[in-house]
Amino acid sequence: MPFFMSPSAFWGLLAAIVLAGVYFFRRQSRTIKVSSLMFFSRLKHPAEGGRRLTRFQAPLILLVEAAILILLVIAAASPRAISGEKLVPVVLILDDSLSMGVNEPDSPRAAALKYLDQTFFSQSAYRFTMIRAGFQPEIIGRHEMTGKEAAWLVSNWRCRAPTADLRRAMRYVGEGFSANVHTFVITDHIPENEQTGRSVWLAFGKALDNLAITSVSRYALGTTDRCFAEFTSFASGPVQLEAEIIDYKSGQVLERISETLPSGAIRRIRFIVKDTSATINIRIAKDKVEFDNNAWLLPVRLRPVDVELRLKNENFKRVIERAVFATGLARISSSSTQLLITDSKDSVPAEEGLWHLYLHVASQPSAISGVIAVDKEHPLVTGFPPVKAAWAIDPEFTAVGKPLMSAATTSLLSVEGDPEQRVAINMNMTPDYSDLHKSPIWPVMFWNLMNWRQQFFPGPLDANFRSGNQIKLALPAGEKAATMLDPAGKKIEEASVWRNQAVFQSSLPGLFQIKTEIASWPVAVNLCSPAESDLSGASSLPPPAMPFAEDAMLQFADVRWWFLLPAMLLIALHQWLSCRRRPADAAR
Repeated sequence: MPFFMSPSAFWGLLAAIVLAGVYFFRRQSRTIKVSSLMFFSRLKHPAEGGRRLTRFQAPLILLVEAAILILLVIAAASPRAISGEKLVPVVLILDDSLSMGVNEPDSPRAAALKYLDQTFFSQSAYRFTMIRAGFQPEIIGRHEMTGKEAAWLVSNWRCRAPTADLRRAMRYVGEGFSANVHTFVITDHIPENEQTGRSVWLAFGKALDNLAITSVSRYALGTTDRCFAEFTSFASGPVQLEAEIIDYKSGQVLERISETLPSGAIRRIRFIVKDTSATINIRIAKDKVEFDNNAWLLPVRLRPVDVELRLKNENFKRVIERAVFATGLARISSSSTQLLITDSKDSVPAEEGLWHLYLHVASQPSAISGVIAVDKEHPLVTGFPPVKAAWAIDPEFTAVGKPLMSAATTSLLSVEGDPEQRVAINMNMTPDYSDLHKSPIWPVMFWNLMNWRQQFFPGPLDANFRSGNQIKLALPAGEKAATMLDPAGKKIEEASVWRNQAVFQSSLPGLFQIKTEIASWPVAVNLCSPAESDLSGASSLPPPAMPFAEDAMLQFADVRWWFLLPAMLLIALHQWLSCRRRPADAAR
């Protein structure tokens, strides 16, 4: 199908009316009185002249002249077409955010698919590359697909991302594709800035009133959990908020919210959960936009670290017990495979997965003198205050590993080993001649130690995530793969394992299960995205019937000869018909 660079030339078709008028009005006759008809072979009205109109006839020469006129007008419109072998490269950037799929089947995604099918996929002149724009651009299928392949693979466009970075996708196209590629951005809002070049913005959105949960959190405080929820109105006027806070397992309603929110208003609530093992569901009722109406809060208390104490000094043992209990992250155990604190080097077993803190007690101690260097980048000494305490050490002690605290050439605190297997922490300190355990350093060090050890427990570090954040978890030894399942048990994503670590990219909000062969862990993903929930700015642009800009059509083949050549042949035919008619008229 040709494209026309100068469509205004079609006004020239009005000349066909003038041409027809000439033939119409020249077909007139009038009566002339003569003395005799004896010299006329037959009575015949003249073809031209007179005041009386005869029945209009369309001679062949009129049809030829009309065809010549039409062909010349089309040629003047500068038609261009896609050549047979060279297909037009087209890149489709598909907005993969949740707002594109709202209110199916009348969603912006459905409208965009209909337009793509009618305008692009049904044509055989294009080669397609489709890019799904979420947090990161991702190519669907392969480069330069046919329309039939693209129409089949576009079903993978599900609109499940919590946001779509369209600018990043456009930069990706600009950096990785040739300069003659034509880019079409399929989204539900108009661009912030005017588009230039070969980028065309196609918007299929519709403004909607919406109520959304825009923030949730849960944290442990003493024997209870404190929770927070935020509701935001993105409606054009006042709207009624009907929300419930529910114990998800039992179905018990913990709190109800019913009030009117003005346009743009935010309602924040805080509540206490006494059952620290309960799963909390926060939901909005009677709202047409559903993807941001639910949020879940799973228990946040991690399994405490089992700590075994093997200390000869009973007074010092009680000091360490108090420090361990004060962290709130650990418990004392008679036998532990997680953390051992000892003052005897010979009592440390070489067991994989067992961390140990070795307190080196000097027989001939001496006091520290000089400046203490601290490596505050390490998680064990993060947040350490200045050292202001008496510290007795063994100046001859040499610890293997990375020094975290040192005075001159003497190591005070060092660490060695792989956290995913076992860690050895060595501390140079004689408790009978030190009061370090009375300084602020002491509780900070033990809290850091327990928190660091918890990070390498099997399972995720947290149970509640925001859409788009990575879910990182440590796996039990020997596990090679982990799978994320939805509440129905359907596999959503599978992650490979490297060094007992797995990473998932959370996308859809909801409750999920991460499962391995021998273990499983629940995780909650909440949208909490004001930018995605705000549908008041969604809008549409009239989709162009001609998708390519004028400068893009300059690359197409000039096909005026398709019309000029037939016009020249018809002109020759017209000349032949005209010459053939004159002798016949003269013979009469």
